[in-house]
Amino acid sequence: MTTLLFIIIFSYFDKKKKRKKITNPLVSFVIPCYNDEGSLQETIESIYDVAGTRVDLIVINDKSTDASRFIIEKLQKKYAFTFVENEKNLGKSQSLNIHSDLAKHDIIFFVDADVIVNKKSFSDALNRLGPNNVGAVSCPYIPQNKGFIPLMQHIEYNMLSLVQ
Repeated sequence: MTTLLFIIIFSYFDKKKKRKKITNPLVSFVIPCYNDEGSLQETIESIYDVAGTRVDLIVINDKSTDASRFIIEKLQKKYAFTFVENEKNLGKSQSLNIHSDLAKHDIIFFVDADVIVNKKSFSDALNRLGPNNVGAVSCPYIPQNKGFIPLMQHIEYNMLSLVQ
């Protein structure tokens, strides 16, 4: 109980802390995708809505068996982003490790293909990167997919955000 109280108190003071605002940064987003036809378009559109057209976006299709590739190719006609098609299914971690070097900017956001990026989280993450001694930040989000596993992810994200 003491630990929980400690976390809540420090979380309150952290939220009140004034941070230097970072405006118009050059950022890259990397999205690994595997069978995310139901959420991928909304994810990509949310990134462009929040970060603008100057954003560097890399979408990695990890050998999806659904219509993900078709959706990516359709969206490439509207937005200029890098599309990488894995020759075989590598998994999320390996896909990110192999292809993250395609990012053009120093600030890189790794975003799942079932996440809607919002302005508040984007701005908060950027502002937390402001100090020179910060190398990475994370923010909570709500998975767009439905089912037991996304529900467990949502619970895990909320628990992590409390600690963070």
